[in-house]
Amino acid sequence: MVDPEVLVEVPMFQTLPQSERKRLAAMMREENLPAGRILFEVGDPGSSMYIIRSGKIRISIPGDSG
Repeated sequence: MVDPEVLVEVPMFQTLPQSERKRLAAMMREENLPAGRILFEVGDPGSSMYIIRSGKIRISIPGDSG
């Protein structure tokens, strides 16, 4: 379970009542991922949502030449 107070830092969750933040946090898990890890690719079905707490993420779409 993720600490519900983490969600207060995310603008779209700030207006949720504390009870709802707790419910949402109970469904979440924290992951520490290595640099360079691919999280998803174009065309993957949307099954997850990521909140980046620290570090950077690069989102790119390959062109015709790859």
